Amino acid sequence: MTDELNRRHNSNPNDPAKHLSLHEPFVIAHAIEPSVQQQGGGAGLFICFSNIWMLLNVVRVINSGWNLRLFADCTYKPCHQAVALMGFAVNSMGGKHHLVALSMIPDGGENAHYYTQTWNGICAALHLLLSEYKECDDESCSTCAAFRGVRSHPNAQETLVRNPDYNPSNSRALPVISCVCDCHKGFRAFANKALGLDVDSCFSHMAGISLSALVLIGY
Repeated sequence: MTDELNRRHNSNPNDPAKHLSLHEPFVIAHAIEPSVQQQGGGAGLFICFSNIWMLLNVVRVINSGWNLRLFADCTYKPCHQAVALMGFAVNSMGGKHHLVALSMIPDGGENAHYYTQTWNGICAALHLLLSEYKECDDESCSTCAAFRGVRSHPNAQETLVRNPDYNPSNSRALPVISCVCDCHKGFRAFANKALGLDVDSCFSHMAGISLSALVLIGY
């Protein structure tokens, strides 16, 4: 995202060809890890992507006054390649989840390492967006209007923008109160270490998935 924001958008936010749009996807973290082997060979490929709207979903929860709750899960075989798709989301009214970021990870790679990599990418990208995004001069620009409306809220200003302790290198800088997952050990390990939190388990998974599955937490 540093390249997209600083070298492209911020170089001239008044140039429509360089201005980021609200829903335009960009990469916020990536890695090629030779030590991680995919099925059929090849190094482990990790790509995390998001957009301005999705990243601001974190701040919208903070602005609403609700406790910030984090959700994550993986889906396998989204395409014919040996990859899985990992998603992070935050809470909203009515039991809704709003996506923050998606990661392509090696097939079978749902573990604490990739949950941590994705979360670190989210933290760094959101901090960069809130601190360095340059608005354009077009008063009708929907992207800048959405960004300005969320960033200028008193809760965002107090918790993030003007908070000297809000540091992207601190995985606990965002005020996450609780986490929910599908009983996967990898997510629990990530939440315990990175966020200092225990994990609430999805009842549907607890009731409907075989307890003999090795990936599940004992309960």
